[in-house]
Amino acid sequence: AAAPEPAPEPAAEAAPDPAPQPAADQSAPLAPEGPAPFVDSPLDPSEIEDSLGYTNVMSVKQLGDEHKRHETDSGSPEFQIARLTARIRYLTTHVVANKKDKASTRGLVAMVAQRKKLLRYLKSENLEAHDALVASLKIRVAKTPA
Repeated sequence: AAAPEPAPEPAAEAAPDPAPQPAADQSAPLAPEGPAPFVDSPLDPSEIEDSLGYTNVMSVKQLGDEHKRHETDSGSPEFQIARLTARIRYLTTHVVANKKDKASTRGLVAMVAQRKKLLRYLKSENLEAHDALVASLKIRVAKTPA
């Protein structure tokens, strides 16, 4: 009688398969369905218009537009001084509220210095325009000794 053949050894148990992968022809969408996240803003438009940053942007634009020499003006001293004045006013309120924000304080000082240089230039070129601009923007200018 022939000896029975030994039973094959059981195979080592393999690790369970990871989650099934989608087939190559079934591509998963890259973005979730629906509108983009920024579209679903929790703020309604009236709250955005009341925010301080929006107000600052609008005041800078408005002051710049009021002091343009012509439609495409972006370099005249009047325009630059007006825009700097609006930015200085906004940044001053920020620095007062955030006394430890040294970077903003440094930026504010730089803007004031730039505006001072532009005012000095405008005064040397056109005294009437300088006086009118200072009056309309309500800028305090140091009196020069006589």
